[in-house]
Amino acid sequence: MSSLEGREKLQKIINDLVKRSKSRRAFARSLGVSASAVISWENGAIPDTKNLAKIAMMAGYTLDEIKAVLDGKPHQQAKPVDAVIKDLENLPREDVLRVVKTGAELLLTMAG
Repeated sequence: MSSLEGREKLQKIINDLVKRSKSRRAFARSLGVSASAVISWENGAIPDTKNLAKIAMMAGYTLDEIKAVLDGKPHQQAKPVDAVIKDLENLPREDVLRVVKTGAELLLTMAG
């Protein structure tokens, strides 16, 4: 279930990501969807869970956080970078590698 306010916030998130990607087509390509799918999301349609998770990651949210946004629930602000780095220092090597891989993928997506 999503609230009207939540849908509007998601539309803004998607519009911001499209602008960062330089074009709707580039953004769509980074998600593996058509430009018409992106247009439908910009107009208020809700992406499926797989694409919602990708959008969340690109926007700096978790899937749970973006779902909370959709439901109109308040979400926590992102951690300061220093806190994230401290958390990384305490993670097992495999988890740090996952974080690095995700970060690299995000950077590639942002570069368009």
